[in-house]
Amino acid sequence: MTIGFKKLTIVFASHTFMGGTFVVGSHHLARCLANQGHRVLHLSTPVTPFHLVGWSNAETKGRFETWWHGGRAYHDGVIDYVPLGLIPKRIAYRLSTQCGPCLLTLPPIRQILRRYKFTAVDLLLVDQPIFVGLEKIVNPKITVYRATDLYSEMLGDLRNETTEKEMANRADFLIGTSQPVFNRLRSLAPDKPATMLENGVDYLFFSKPAMAPPEYAEIPSPRLVYAGALDGRFGYKAVSATAKCLPHANVILIGPYGNDVVKQLGAGNNIHLLGPRKYDQLPAYFQHADIGLLPLSDHPANDGRSPMKLFEYGASGLPVVATRTAELTRRKLDFLLLADGMEEFVSQVKNLVNNDRTRAKIGLSAKDQSSNYSWEAITHRLLYDTFRGVSQSV
Repeated sequence: MTIGFKKLTIVFASHTFMGGTFVVGSHHLARCLANQGHRVLHLSTPVTPFHLVGWSNAETKGRFETWWHGGRAYHDGVIDYVPLGLIPKRIAYRLSTQCGPCLLTLPPIRQILRRYKFTAVDLLLVDQPIFVGLEKIVNPKITVYRATDLYSEMLGDLRNETTEKEMANRADFLIGTSQPVFNRLRSLAPDKPATMLENGVDYLFFSKPAMAPPEYAEIPSPRLVYAGALDGRFGYKAVSATAKCLPHANVILIGPYGNDVVKQLGAGNNIHLLGPRKYDQLPAYFQHADIGLLPLSDHPANDGRSPMKLFEYGASGLPVVATRTAELTRRKLDFLLLADGMEEFVSQVKNLVNNDRTRAKIGLSAKDQSSNYSWEAITHRLLYDTFRGVSQSV
C-alpha cells in the first residue's frame, strides 16, 4: 500500500490496450497501483466493427477477444477491458464533444463497471481525450487528464484540440508527460491545477541480467538497437546514413513494419528488421547491444514526446544517441547524446562505436540516472500531486 493513501478504486481510460505490441505508461501505472493494493480497472480505446477488416492483425484480434471475454484479469490484479464501440476513432475525435460517441458501446460501459464492482470510484485517470464524457458515467471523486502527446499534431488534425480542450476543462487535475505537453494543457485549461510528470521505467525489469537473444548469434557487435514504432515520427534518414557510414556495425530495429519501412530504409546488409518482440524480451535485446538509438524525424508530434525507451535503454546500461528536441535538451541527462541533424547523429554514434571505454563509462551513468525514474516513484508522486493539487484548488 502506498504510504499516506487509503485503498483506492481507480479506473484508467487509455489509448492503448494491454496485451498488445506496445506497453505504455498507463499500463505501468495501473500495475504499480494494483501492486500497492488499489483496485484498478483499465479501459482502452474502443474496438469497432470496422476493425474486422484487420482481423488478421494480432493486436486487432486481441482487442476483440478481450471484449468478447468481458475483460481479462491479470495476475498483478489489474482488470483490462476493451469496449466495443459503434463509431470509428477518427470520427469519434471530431464528434465527441457533441455526443460522446466513444461511449456508445455494446455492452454499455456502465454495465461493465457494475460487473466488476467499480460503482464507487475514487480516481478516473484519462489519457485518451475521446473518452470525454466518461467522467459522467464513472462519477469519480476526482478526474485526472494525463496527456502523453501533442495529440493534434500526432493525428494530423488540429480539430482534435477541441476534444482535448473539453476533456481538460472537465478534469479536476491535469498531468503532462513533457514540458510541451504541459504547456499545451495550460493553454487549454489555464485555471486547472496541473503538474508535469515524465514517463518512467521498470528499472528492476530492464536492469536484471538477461540471456542474449538467439538472433544475436548471427549479428555481431557493435549492435545499435531501436525498439518502438516505425512510423512517420521515426528518423529513417539518420538510421540509413548511420548504417552506410558504419558498415561494420549492425543496426537492429524492433517493431512492426511493412513494405513502406523497407523502402524508406533502403538497401543495407547491416540493417536488421526483426519485427515486433514481446515486451518481456526487450531487456535481452537492449543489454546485449552497444548503443540505444532514438532517431526522430521532423514530425511536429516529436516535440512533445516523453519516450519511455530512453530510460529503458538507460536501465539496460546503454548510452543513447537521439535527435535533439527541446524536451530532450531540457532533461540534461549525461547518458543522452543529442544530435542536430543527420550528420551529427552519425558522428555521435561513430564516436561511441570507436571508443569502448567512453561507451562503458556512459553506460554506468545511464543505469545510475535511470534508477531515479522508476514507475513506483512516479506512481507515488502522481497520487501525491493529484490529491494535493485538487485540495489546494478547492
